[in-house]
Amino acid sequence: MAQSSPILLVGCGKMGGAMLAGWLGRGMNAADIVAVEPSRELADVLREQ
Repeated sequence: MAQSSPILLVGCGKMGGAMLAGWLGRGMNAADIVAVEPSRELADVLREQ
C-alpha cells in the first residue's frame, strides 16, 4: 500500500524510537516520516542515524 502523506511521530523515546527503528528497518523512506522530539540531544542523535 502506497503512503500518500507523511507519518507524524510525536516523541522518539523508548516506544517512539522503537517504532521509528522498525519502520526504517522495514525499508520505509525516512522522507515519509516527520518526527517531533522535544529533547534536543535525542533529536540530534536520531538525526545522525
